[in-house]
Amino acid sequence: MRLLGSLLILCSLASTAGQTPAVQSLVKSAPGLLQDGLASYQKGDRATALSLLEEARQIADTGPAESRTRYEVLKALTAVNASIGDYEKAEQYLEIAMNWRERYEKAALVDLSDDRIELAGILEWRKEYERAAALLKSIEQQYARQPQGMADPRLADVLSRQAQVYSAMGEKPAAVVYSERSIRMRAAQLGEWHVWLTTELERLGVYALQARDYAKAEEAYQHAVLIRERAQGRDHIDLVSSLDGLAYALYGQKKHAEAEQVYERLLKSWIGTAGQEHPMVILTLDKIASLYRDWGREDDAQAAEAKAVALRALFHANGLVRQAGELIRQKQMKEALALYRKALALTDANRIEHAELRKKLTASLAEYAPAKPARKRTAVPAKRTR
Repeated sequence: MRLLGSLLILCSLASTAGQTPAVQSLVKSAPGLLQDGLASYQKGDRATALSLLEEARQIADTGPAESRTRYEVLKALTAVNASIGDYEKAEQYLEIAMNWRERYEKAALVDLSDDRIELAGILEWRKEYERAAALLKSIEQQYARQPQGMADPRLADVLSRQAQVYSAMGEKPAAVVYSERSIRMRAAQLGEWHVWLTTELERLGVYALQARDYAKAEEAYQHAVLIRERAQGRDHIDLVSSLDGLAYALYGQKKHAEAEQVYERLLKSWIGTAGQEHPMVILTLDKIASLYRDWGREDDAQAAEAKAVALRALFHANGLVRQAGELIRQKQMKEALALYRKALALTDANRIEHAELRKKLTASLAEYAPAKPARKRTAVPAKRTR
């Protein structure tokens, strides 16, 4: 009996030992959950990401207090909550993360700059502009406390962020000042013609337009156009935002002829890239009409407006045609024909822009519309003669 009992115990131990890897593989760890949560976040599955990260935090909190995994989980929770618009919770997680670094890594304020910049962004999204501006000013001063002639390269990003905050606060002149400082720093670091300058130059253009400083806006947009032309060529689509801003800056200064040239170039770029019925083509025609009217060229303004109206109708009609095509594939002929007729009614026989579509619609209606049966004539009985 003793021998039998010993054998049963040994068999039981052997069975348990064989299951150990499988059981261990089911044990959850904070780093593993963190990795899975970030993977879900990258796929756009924020609900799963939050669930995994919150579980990771619970497990991390039971481990060593000095483990950096705690900080990394908190930062991930900050990002995911911010991405779903829960800025209050994002701020809370970020504050806890920074406190952890101060306590366990002895991080000074300058070491926390990246986290503090992220916090400023969250405050901006919460529309707490005063707090965001004060925080960014503190970071700016921290970066400025460098050895003589050793400007921190991150200061340009902080200045750019300050410009955005002041713009949101309605303080447009201040936004212009900070944006210009950011550009000067970036130019000193990268060179006057570096393509990375274009984003900040276009932002400066927007701030200047908002401040009605059209000359400064012209200068900023012109610089951006020249950089993009050198880097990407004269006809690249990336120039459209700079061209649009430049044209408006010229228009604001009553430089009508120069603005017309830029708007025509912008119009050509949109047509060549997206087609004549694209909404941005129509919007550009509206702007050209406004320019002509301000210039005193009323006939040209009306012509541009008429073309914009025609292209809007064409855009709408083409949308109806696409819907009709889908209905035909579903064998819903009656509904499809109704859309074809509605699309045809939107077009104008006198507009050359509509000619091609009208021809196609007429052919489609002739092909799919059922032929009307011929009306039978009722025989008239002959008059009887007496």
